[in-house]
Amino acid sequence: MDNVTVDSILNKLKITVHQGVVVECDWILNPCEQGGGRGVEETEVRRQLAEYLRGERRDFDVEVAQRGTDFQQRVWRELQKIPYGITVSYSEIARRIGHPQSVRAVANAIGANRISILVPCHRVVRARGETGGYRGGVDTKKFLIEMEKGNFIFKG
Repeated sequence: MDNVTVDSILNKLKITVHQGVVVECDWILNPCEQGGGRGVEETEVRRQLAEYLRGERRDFDVEVAQRGTDFQQRVWRELQKIPYGITVSYSEIARRIGHPQSVRAVANAIGANRISILVPCHRVVRARGETGGYRGGVDTKKFLIEMEKGNFIFKG
């Protein structure tokens, strides 16, 4: 497995690719954590993330996979169905996967997502529209939601 640290306008992301599949694209919460070398796959993910942040890309075409329970996998697959610029509630995700009473479990599965942005957990908000938590920080989540609504785009 190869990994690389990528600076974004919001924070640093650690991208890990194994056999051509993205297995991690996660916010670096510990400043001492760094990635290693740069491979072709990491370069492609970096390019697509930069395009996304410039408002040039709405969907990603890199393969992703992460380990988790069957329930987590179902939640993560549902996250990938949320269109660019749209937010849905945790309870809506629970309903969509056939577990309407499992809102807290859905929130926990979303919190366990280690492929940020590519598996767009930032598009999930609380039932009353409040932002809710985000591994990359609430300000980052708010930025991504507003950026997708077209309110501002990074031009760098």
